[in-house]
Amino acid sequence: MRRKIWDAPPDKLQIEILSEHRYNETVMEDFNQLLNQYILRSGISDAELARTIGVSRQTIFRWREGTTARPRYRDDVLVITRKLRLTPEERDRLLLAAGFRPEDTEEKEAKAKEQGDEEDAEKRDEDREQVTAETVIVNSWPLIFHRRRWLMAGTVAFFLMLLGAVWWWFSQTQPEEVKDRSMMAQVPGMSMFSAGESRAAIAPAAPGETLVLVTHFANYAGGQVGYNVAGRLTQALQREIEHTRVENIRLAIWPEVVETRAQALQIGQTVSATLVIYGEYDVGRVMVEFAHPTDQNVFTDPAVQQYVTGVPELSAIINTDLPQQVRSLALIALGQIYLTRQDADQACPLLGQARENLQNAPNVDEKTWGLVNFYLGLALHKSHPPDLDEAITAYTKSIETWPTMLSSRLNRSAAYAARDLPGDWAQAVADMDAIIATKPDWSLAYSNRASLRLNMGGDENLALAQADIDQALALDPNLPGPYLNRAYLAYRQDRPMAELLPDLEKTLSLRPDDTSALNLFCWGYTVEQQPEKAMPYCQRAVELDPEPIFRDSRGIAYVLSGNYEAAIADFEAFVAWLATQPNPAWQQPLARRQAWLAALKAGQNPLTPEVLADIRHEYGK
Repeated sequence: MRRKIWDAPPDKLQIEILSEHRYNETVMEDFNQLLNQYILRSGISDAELARTIGVSRQTIFRWREGTTARPRYRDDVLVITRKLRLTPEERDRLLLAAGFRPEDTEEKEAKAKEQGDEEDAEKRDEDREQVTAETVIVNSWPLIFHRRRWLMAGTVAFFLMLLGAVWWWFSQTQPEEVKDRSMMAQVPGMSMFSAGESRAAIAPAAPGETLVLVTHFANYAGGQVGYNVAGRLTQALQREIEHTRVENIRLAIWPEVVETRAQALQIGQTVSATLVIYGEYDVGRVMVEFAHPTDQNVFTDPAVQQYVTGVPELSAIINTDLPQQVRSLALIALGQIYLTRQDADQACPLLGQARENLQNAPNVDEKTWGLVNFYLGLALHKSHPPDLDEAITAYTKSIETWPTMLSSRLNRSAAYAARDLPGDWAQAVADMDAIIATKPDWSLAYSNRASLRLNMGGDENLALAQADIDQALALDPNLPGPYLNRAYLAYRQDRPMAELLPDLEKTLSLRPDDTSALNLFCWGYTVEQQPEKAMPYCQRAVELDPEPIFRDSRGIAYVLSGNYEAAIADFEAFVAWLATQPNPAWQQPLARRQAWLAALKAGQNPLTPEVLADIRHEYGK
């Protein structure tokens, strides 16, 4: 029976589904753990660090405890790195853990821009793809052209006369769809106001409600043309949300033009909006942007930028193309936001609808197609219960479209192992082999492959796992996973718990809430008939993650402690879970637990020393 040997705590968006995978390590290190490590090494107090950054000491405490996942601003992380005197590698590691682009990537981009060198520009794009693969920056939208502003000149009197003349000409010559720009039917559940109405008319989001604001777009076309872009986008998005049947999403039109990201974030915070959609247009281009007020570092690039050649094309884009594009991208954005909230069940229908729209749309950008499949795979993988077949299909579509996005392959590897059907583990290892071939200096990939091989078992796999552990630690001695894997390998070699302690304690020093390390402590001490040592680790593992595998370990400790009633409750939860597993290998432990339950209910202890010796190797088989 395979037992859970590692499970990372949830991390922000947790793009890498390995937090849900029982054997692998998430690609995103925890910010609070890295920060604690660097602060302890430097000897700098929380108060001194808080003064340097300009935040409260309580803020530093929340970062260190992990109750606040990470700083909101990238500059704050850079101040931390300078104060703690981190190396460039450590600085970039902390930036990545906080969800920001590493500094060396910024420097390379600036250099490529300054020199205008085509090779540097190409390398910059490769670097951006690689950062996306490791951290999956969520603002990877299609970029078609750069923002520009139309400057107006001339005297006020001349401008007004010109504006009046142009407006008169267009009102006489343009088709009805351009003349009548503001008419739109009221959509149920949607707030609509004219530009002069009070912003207080939009009620703030209620608890549990998702509010999406669509603002009036800035018009830099002068008096040539004007459109109710907000109305058209809201109508299109409302229809899509109704199709998904996701509840508690409200759309509202902000009664004013929003020109900047700072404004979008501010008004979003005013009414507790989850997503703000704003933008601008003129007769040369149209642009749509997203803002996420509760996480300002998300969606920093434009969602849509598109050139147009004149009024007729602008009219066609705003009335037809733009609503179709934005409805799909907005659904993706909402899906991502639900994933950050650990609400995959809400994300699934939104992302599924977005993929359906994009699948039928012409000329879809390859990276947008790759992202929608990646996020849909992630949502399916994290849903309750997970749909691993469909998750693997979605990850595969993403890999086919965007091969350099390593996270899709990383997550597919985890999905194969979680599905646990014949041939799946070989497929999982093959994905890790491909990742290592692409990025041979990535310590995490070696640690993950070691985890897979350890669980597959056999002398050859154990030897290969040892080599991967050694390579992972050579590349990064502060990575927790290899220490846990090495402890597990020692356990598989029948070594006593006393020999596992250094590696297990090192794991917990780097990641105090590592449930798999706690579970190995619990199981190992229990089968060595030391329940008093095992129980604190058992209890902590279940507190952090009350899933059936951890409860099974605690159930054994309860039996040895004489608490049969608590043991029965834990074993019944484990048996109910085992009964749902498709792999025939689970049938033996299922029958064994059922026999234990019968004995315990009769007041008998089924865990004799002989049984404990026999079940020692259940862990990992």
